[in-house]
Amino acid sequence: MGEIESLFHIDYVRLIMDIFIILVGIVTIGNIIGKVSEIVGKPVGWVKRRSEDHEIIMKTAADLNDFKDKYVSRGLKLEDDVAHLKEFQEELKDTLKLMSDRDDKLAQEINALVIANRETLGDRIDERFRYYFSLGGIPGDEYEGFVSLHDAYKLVGGNHVRDEKYNYAMKNFPILKKGYGNEADE
Repeated sequence: MGEIESLFHIDYVRLIMDIFIILVGIVTIGNIIGKVSEIVGKPVGWVKRRSEDHEIIMKTAADLNDFKDKYVSRGLKLEDDVAHLKEFQEELKDTLKLMSDRDDKLAQEINALVIANRETLGDRIDERFRYYFSLGGIPGDEYEGFVSLHDAYKLVGGNHVRDEKYNYAMKNFPILKKGYGNEADE
């Protein structure tokens, strides 16, 4: 209980003043150490960092002044730069639109070519199917070409009607020897 009573008898104003005096003393000693280290030529790390920061700030300020002087000496105004940028932006927008239109046209042309190739490949499958049907089989030297023809047809989006013809030929037509007679390869 005596410890608690002793807390009530402390002079808090005096305590705060003592802490303030100690802090002022620490700051003063730090400044004295910094000045002495600069005079001696061996700065303490925190003094050196503060000096480097000051140099960076001064260099940045000088660079900004140089930039301002160059900018003003060119006789340009911010409004002129904004106008140039807006003009450039419009030109860029027009160019991008032109490129986009060309891309759309190119995509349409490519799509038309794919459709034309699909139809051409489909016609070739029809022709070969009729020819193989009339021969009664698939000639041995045309077998791989027929398979490749169908694979290409499927890659360009071929439909199921010609798939049925291809599958029918592959299942039901024998592979013929070179003479294209009715003798099937064994």
